Amino acid sequence: MDEIIENRILPYVKDDKTQNVWNSWCPDDRDLIFLDRDGSYFTKINLNTEFPEVNIRDIIDSLLDS
Repeated sequence: MDEIIENRILPYVKDDKTQNVWNSWCPDDRDLIFLDRDGSYFTKINLNTEFPEVNIRDIIDSLLDS
């Protein structure tokens, strides 16, 4: 496992005193959460039933264009 995560930036959310992201973002199991360039919540897609590749690409394109 160490070889997989060594020298990598892992997406990880942890509440702190100023941000209660688990409460404000209302995530569910298997949610893919997108953040804008400033690290603010943009949108989310749930991956429980499918992997909506086209929607994911559209969101990424929208973020890159902003």
